Amino acid sequence: MREDLRPIEQARTFKALMDKNGWSGNQAAKTLGIAQPTVVRALALLELPEPVQDQVEQGTLAPATAYEIGKVEDPESQQEIADRVVSEHLSRSETIAAVRSAAKRAPAKPGKDRGVSRTRKVPTSRTLKAAGCRITVEHRKGVDDDLLAAALREALDQVEAQRQHAA
Repeated sequence: MREDLRPIEQARTFKALMDKNGWSGNQAAKTLGIAQPTVVRALALLELPEPVQDQVEQGTLAPATAYEIGKVEDPESQQEIADRVVSEHLSRSETIAAVRSAAKRAPAKPGKDRGVSRTRKVPTSRTLKAAGCRITVEHRKGVDDDLLAAALREALDQVEAQRQHAA
């Protein structure tokens, strides 16, 4: 792996290696000889909206700062905070404060708001039973049928690659 990869490029490389080899983040870190949190933080960048990823790639938003922004669940809020960080030249600690403030403004989770009706969110996990196994797909932004199908196809490809590698 090249050592001069930009942050998003590095994250995509980690993801590609993990997918190709069926590695977990921990296995990738051990194999590559890097700290596991480095892999986790890099992969978290791929969960950010494209415009925020672009800011990281252009160098206007530090990867560590973008990682903190990724802790906000709403992509629009992530974008707003990222734009504010860039325009106001906020430090990482100021960004963390903005993230905490956004979390306080976020609507309460369903069930905690005493009868107020909310639009239903896409579930963040789906569990299927097949061949005596339980298969769970989780994604923090929700799992719809298309994501479930794509995740299962990708997982099957990883299993097939492992079987071929073992043979």
